[in-house]
Amino acid sequence: MGARTSYPTLFRQTPRALGVRPGSQTVTVRRGAANEPRQTVTASLVVSPGAPVELRVPSADAQQLRLHSAHTGVETGELRWLFGSEPALLLRPATGELTISFTSRDDRDAVFAALAADVEHS
Repeated sequence: MGARTSYPTLFRQTPRALGVRPGSQTVTVRRGAANEPRQTVTASLVVSPGAPVELRVPSADAQQLRLHSAHTGVETGELRWLFGSEPALLLRPATGELTISFTSRDDRDAVFAALAADVEHS
């Protein structure tokens, strides 16, 4: 008997060593496990030198994304559906899972670099 797969599924990838790129970029955000059916929202990620990465979702307060405790974590990879894929980060803050999809792998890896730099400087 075969196993059943739920989509989208996160396939892990090792991030490339890119530097932090200050600026803002548009992303897609999903709260909860990557393969749970739920609403996606378009949001902005803001990277500023010396500051935590900030997630800005319309009609909500800005949220700092930090990986500074044993209760947080991040995975880099690619979300895959039957007919497409998107580079993504799976964040596990204390409040639950957060999947953030990007338009390019470079964008994803630069945000990962900013999250890692914040850990080193905190």
